[in-house]
Amino acid sequence: MPILLLSDDRLRLIHADILENKPVKGGSVQELKGDVLFKKGKMELSCQKAIFNETTGIATMIGNTNVVKNDLHLTCDSLLFYSQEDILKNFNNVHIWDNDYNLTADS
Repeated sequence: MPILLLSDDRLRLIHADILENKPVKGGSVQELKGDVLFKKGKMELSCQKAIFNETTGIATMIGNTNVVKNDLHLTCDSLLFYSQEDILKNFNNVHIWDNDYNLTADS
């Protein structure tokens, strides 16, 4: 279920208990574990584990995944965030809601 959330700025890591930076062809990949928190503009994304490819701008987020932007909330088991395009693809037990809207989906 792709979701388009317009945001500004680039994806920024705010917190992770463990950060490992691994070199890959043409760049690096960050493996993050434990209370991971990213921000992009007014959007906050949190999870328990993330893999972020700085070159492609793609973040894979797993475990207790939450996204909050203003009054819009999203929870799911895991998601892919294409940060350069501001597109989220969320997977399993998806719940999206705000003050006027409430949607749940299995996948």
